[in-house]
Amino acid sequence: MTEAELFTETAGAYLTLIHLGEGTTDAVATILACDDRVSEELIAALVTGQSWRERLVGLVLACHRGLPRFYDDLLRGLCDIRGISTIPTAAVLSIAIADFGCAYTESMTASLDRTVFDGEVGFALDHLHHAIGKGAAPAEEKGPNFGQSFADHRAFYAGLCGV
Repeated sequence: MTEAELFTETAGAYLTLIHLGEGTTDAVATILACDDRVSEELIAALVTGQSWRERLVGLVLACHRGLPRFYDDLLRGLCDIRGISTIPTAAVLSIAIADFGCAYTESMTASLDRTVFDGEVGFALDHLHHAIGKGAAPAEEKGPNFGQSFADHRAFYAGLCGV
């Protein structure tokens, strides 16, 4: 299956993954219905893709297939910021690190500009670090730019990972 075929079959399923609202369960089912026809190479390309849309679909597939095999791609994706996918990617990385033992040091993300998207990157990093036991609990619950909840995304993707 190609990326174009995947997006034809899943249509706008990625839209509910922004805030995890109504229809998310159906969207995930639509995406996972394609899983057996999606290569690991395509999943890796999705989580590092040029758009947040690809990345959100890729996160669902990566969680379903097993985060450790996509960890390096996820880290590359976070370091190449794509707006709405920043908080979900940081949440998924926190699961890979805390629940699957993937290696992480703060130096891996130290070069990121924390001020991008009105501080959304800094928000995501603070929550990532707290979730893996490397920082204090941030006061803000929702990102300053897109209003996404790190906790909601972490819980959602943890469920997809079975943790």
